[in-house]
Amino acid sequence: MVSDDSSFPRVVPAGDSAALVRFGSELDFDVNAAVLEFDNHLATSSIYGVTEVSPALVSLLVRFDPLQIEYQEIERQLMQLLDLKDWLDKPAVKDSAHWQIPVYYGGETGTDLTEVSQMLGVSESTAIEQHSQSPLRVLTVGFAPGCCYLGMLPENWNIPRLKVIKPEVPAGAILVAIRQTVMPSAAMPTGWHCIGRTPLNNFNTHSSPPVMVKHGDTVQYQPVSAGEFEKLQTLASNGEPIAMRVA
Repeated sequence: MVSDDSSFPRVVPAGDSAALVRFGSELDFDVNAAVLEFDNHLATSSIYGVTEVSPALVSLLVRFDPLQIEYQEIERQLMQLLDLKDWLDKPAVKDSAHWQIPVYYGGETGTDLTEVSQMLGVSESTAIEQHSQSPLRVLTVGFAPGCCYLGMLPENWNIPRLKVIKPEVPAGAILVAIRQTVMPSAAMPTGWHCIGRTPLNNFNTHSSPPVMVKHGDTVQYQPVSAGEFEKLQTLASNGEPIAMRVA
């Protein structure tokens, strides 16, 4: 395997203390699964000098201490691992869970539901049905602890991001654009359309592990009413489980 600009996977420098292992140029389930599989393999490889590995949609960022190891050596060892097998040939997502997560669509938080349904050319109820009936895979967890990026929604959900950034959406907001859903675990600004909110907070420092829904899991959202959302939010604040693991 050659580390160049025309083949995947490949290794490229990322600053003076990181290497980027790229498995593709476009988001694809096999590419994303290969990222996960290689990340799991790296966890047991213990390359000297590596300080952190961060998987993303189509790549992994491998941070290292340049005082302990040079980039050329990191690249050599990563390429050795990549040469062990064809990571893009039917990669397996291991130890994944399937979750059912309640969502209150629309309301004070989901203020973009009407606009999104208009872009889709369907009613709000149909938009909710399409979103909640689509099993979504957690493609990566990032931007903030426990913040999930999920996909892929049906092709008609390939809608653009907002033209103006929202200053803040709450934890649990359900955000959509480009056939993906983002579920933040903390209040944050966003350029994505907000169509609802879940009472689930996917990051809890008192839990072990602190992130429940993880990279590689699948999620199906369950619509609930405003009253049900308030009850579930109260349960969540008392530490009660909100998401149901069904597999």
